[in-house]
Order: sequence, then C-alpha cells, then structure tokens
Amino acid sequence: MPSFDIDAMSKQLFEPIEITLGGKTYTVPAVTAEMLDKLTAPVTEAKTVDLCHQLSNILNLHPDEFIKLDIRQVIAAVKFVSEQITAQMELDTKSFTAAGASTQQPSPTASPASSPAKK
Repeated sequence: MPSFDIDAMSKQLFEPIEITLGGKTYTVPAVTAEMLDKLTAPVTEAKTVDLCHQLSNILNLHPDEFIKLDIRQVIAAVKFVSEQITAQMELDTKSFTAAGASTQQPSPTASPASSPAKK
C-alpha cells in the first residue's frame, strides 16, 4: 500500500529559513496558508512600512522590530524569505519519494508461472 510520511519528509527537506537583520537572527516559523497570504499581499508604493508589517507577519513579531531599520534590508529580507519558500514548494517529486513516501514494489524474483515461456 502506498504511504507518505509528510512529517518525516518535512523535517528532512524543509530546512528552517533564517535571516539576520539589525543584529538579530530570526527563524521563519512553519509556512502556513495564512502566512503565505500575508507574504504575497500587495504592498503599496506609498506605504513602504507595509513591508515591515509583511516581514513581521512572516516572523510573528511586532512591526516595530523592523520599522526603524534600513528599508533596503527589510526588502532584501522579504525577498529572500519569499525565494526560499518558493524554492521549497517547487521540490521535485523524487525528493518526496526519497524522504517519506514508500510504495510496495513487486518482488525482484518473478515466479515461474509469471515468466514468459520461451519458444
């Protein structure tokens, strides 16, 4: 019976995403649908502070952590996290099989009844 241990696979394939910003190192928690929606929410040009909110949503922190930082650093951090999440979501299905999926394979030795007869 085919099986897929998503928990084991996640630990092996999805390395934690870390960023260092303003002298502090942050780890992105689990990538949930809600967090992904916040990450992909549009940012208005007039409100670059929205990027700080976006980053704070990703890291589950208060936006004040990032508002006083160089906005170029914040933009780079959001871009980095986005790229890492995208890369992890585009993993080859072979990686999944190697990490946590298993299927029953036929026995390597065929029984005589199933062997084709020689003519």
